[in-house]
Amino acid sequence: MFYSILEHLQGYNVLFLSQGKYKNEGAEKTLAELGIKFTKFDQYEKNNPEFVIKKENIGVVVIGNDSDVIPQWFINYSNKARIPTILIQDGVMVSIKTNDPSFLEHLRFRLQNFHPNLLALSARLTASKQYKKLTLGMGGCTQIHVWGKTSQSYFIDKGIDANSIVITGNPKLDGMKNVKQSKNLGEKIILYAPTDLVRCNIIEPETMDKLTTDLCSTVSSLENVKLIIKHHPREDSKFYIALPGRFGSKIEISDKEICSLMGLSDVVITDLSSVAIEALAAKKPVIIYLPNIEKFTDSNYFPNDLIRKNVFLYACDKKSLFEQIDKILHSDTSTLEMHMENAAKDYLGLADDKASLRSANNIIKLLNES
Repeated sequence: MFYSILEHLQGYNVLFLSQGKYKNEGAEKTLAELGIKFTKFDQYEKNNPEFVIKKENIGVVVIGNDSDVIPQWFINYSNKARIPTILIQDGVMVSIKTNDPSFLEHLRFRLQNFHPNLLALSARLTASKQYKKLTLGMGGCTQIHVWGKTSQSYFIDKGIDANSIVITGNPKLDGMKNVKQSKNLGEKIILYAPTDLVRCNIIEPETMDKLTTDLCSTVSSLENVKLIIKHHPREDSKFYIALPGRFGSKIEISDKEICSLMGLSDVVITDLSSVAIEALAAKKPVIIYLPNIEKFTDSNYFPNDLIRKNVFLYACDKKSLFEQIDKILHSDTSTLEMHMENAAKDYLGLADDKASLRSANNIIKLLNES
């Protein structure tokens, strides 16, 4: 998300800091692929924000998640030191309904998803009141950069001061209108791009297996249709690796960049992923495929609000999935396209390819004022 902003910060020193031994969800790999130099947090002589910020002479701290342990630690110190902080929205705002899990369930989830080093750090910072569990946006950043009015309303509903929220647009989508669009005159392409639902403890592995099996079975029954699967970087590939061999050449697993795959596709199928919003920007019909979605997501927020407004189609099982795919491929979609265009304005802000510039200008302004 920050990469597109970086080009507007030429002349400024930018330190990319990874969480190193504490947590690595693919950030270091991505930075390396982009050719961006970075420093691991645990490489410093002292692993604390005060030491890093003073040593590197940091003027502004920019993060993508203020509910995470280390980013929140940096925010807390920065606030005390009167150093401005910025949270940049890097994903779609989803409000998950959670039932209070039992202690054992909660412990199992933390052990599965937290590195032991991060667990130990979390416990230590919690005991010293330097970290507490909170939801995204509640970390106390000086500024929050959001994509559009929908995200702005989401944070205001949580009690965030409206004056700290800046609508910039989605930096990742700058240039999206220039994505090469392929015209598939023969074979139609369906892109399936889920989020990491199992890792996030939203569904069980058995449910994920059934979803992928039913999806491949449905596509295999359609003529002149191919399915490309782009799984989430943090997902376990075991849910997908055997599918081409099981269902044949109509199923393909791809590691290509999502924008290029979006350009190839005629239909995008996803669940709670921000890929749905990227598809909205690319004017691609979207099917939200996730059983019982209303049980664990708030009806007022993504994706239920867009399903209710007929912007996205919804499939809760194999039968409805077939019906929704058939509707898009063989029916007039002009009404659907109109709904998508209206929703894009609220979700994506100004579609002028200047989101990165707006975000960078706000960073520079805070830097100059500090």
